[in-house]
Amino acid sequence: MLLGNLIGSDIFNFAGVLGVTCVLKPLSVSASALPSLYSLVAMVFLVLVFMRTGWRVSRLEGACLLCINLLRWAKDFL
Repeated sequence: MLLGNLIGSDIFNFAGVLGVTCVLKPLSVSASALPSLYSLVAMVFLVLVFMRTGWRVSRLEGACLLCINLLRWAKDFL
């Protein structure tokens, strides 16, 4: 239930909030934001791959996702 909630909220934030914003005023994506965007999309697919067995993410897989996200944040903010 937790994973469904996380994925559902991400999809809503991406499609709903960003979609309404773009309808009101078109947005452009800077070239510097594209690598971060690609890594986020790759992480969603990685979660789906990790969930393929029993719809659960193990602790090791969760730690892998956490490390990837921390590296992405470090790259974006430092």
